[in-house]
Amino acid sequence: MGKLLDALSPVSSYAAKKTDLWSDLTDRIAGAIVPADLDEVEGWIEFNELQVPWAWREPLAELIEKRRDELREEDIGEILRDRYDFN
Repeated sequence: MGKLLDALSPVSSYAAKKTDLWSDLTDRIAGAIVPADLDEVEGWIEFNELQVPWAWREPLAELIEKRRDELREEDIGEILRDRYDFN
């Protein structure tokens, strides 16, 4: 029963720091090219909630939101629509 309980318990921040999880997630966020990439990261975090410490949730959400804002600013389609009239 102890092994099952351990498997169903969320990982601690201390234990997670011993892995590359933080750098992997932040690299995926920073490398997002389209908003769907960020949706995928959010989905992965939600699906693997026991592997991601609760203390990391808010900082990761902030990084994702910041990257979404950057992608909106970089959206070439939006830039072109603002500069040129295609009608």
